Amino acid sequence: MIKVSIITPCYNAAPYISRTIHSVQSQTISEWEMIIVDDGSNDNSADIIKDFASKDARIKLLQKENGGSASARNMGLAIAQGEFIQFLDADDTIESSKLERQINLMEQKGLDVTYTDYCMVNLDGSLDKEKGHNFNLFKLLIGWGVFGTIPFHAFVYRLEFLRNNNIFSSTEVREREDWDFHIKVFSTHPMIQRLKNYCGAFYFRCPTGKTSSGSLTKIKRGTLNYILYKIKHTTGLKRFLLQLRLSTELIEVTMAYILRNVDIKQISPLFKDNSDNLKSFVFSLILSPLALPIYICRFVWVHTR
Repeated sequence: MIKVSIITPCYNAAPYISRTIHSVQSQTISEWEMIIVDDGSNDNSADIIKDFASKDARIKLLQKENGGSASARNMGLAIAQGEFIQFLDADDTIESSKLERQINLMEQKGLDVTYTDYCMVNLDGSLDKEKGHNFNLFKLLIGWGVFGTIPFHAFVYRLEFLRNNNIFSSTEVREREDWDFHIKVFSTHPMIQRLKNYCGAFYFRCPTGKTSSGSLTKIKRGTLNYILYKIKHTTGLKRFLLQLRLSTELIEVTMAYILRNVDIKQISPLFKDNSDNLKSFVFSLILSPLALPIYICRFVWVHTR
């Protein structure tokens, strides 16, 4: 019986994928399958995975043309046979008892979702202080990235919950895929619990990662781009809260520009020749007095930790 399916999108991860696989093989439960979806890598990632798979039948390799990590996760999710789902990027790892702890808790309490705290791993192998947040839908919409985030691999989901609620990774979203997925999950009001003060997920500062390798300008542009996308596809109170979140982001971008940390020329095209984005921009300026206290709280929170 397969208890949990670990789904790993992989693109040119040859330097890291062995470390990731070893963290799965080190789990204190053995009833798992690891579905690694090679997303059109042009390095030797697939050869490394095939070598592992030849020695461990629980490891399965799927190969596809490059289409992004969202499409890779969806492909793995479509064939998953485990009762529970663990997403794990090809350059990250999980603590050896993570799956057992979360699954036991979910079975005992009938939970749909659990998540742990996480630790950032620096390039020299040292660990940053353990991080964790109590999130709900409201906090996700206005506070994601303002007061913190939670990486994909901190979570374990019940497969039946994801399928019954038609929750999958949107292939239209190329930035902040984890944020988008979490919004979908929390919007269903699941039975959920955090394993507080337990670092179950290790997030590596990978030189080739989307955020680790990006300048502050690139990161801010990605965040703005996602918020603008989400506002277009959301209605009601959630849309208003996203507009408020956009206001907070614009205040932070303005401050970063003043401090010469952000190149505003690379961000301003998002609002040019796009009437929807321009309307969102204008409305967010109107909301900026409401967003200013959120930004001030974030500033104090960041500089007093």
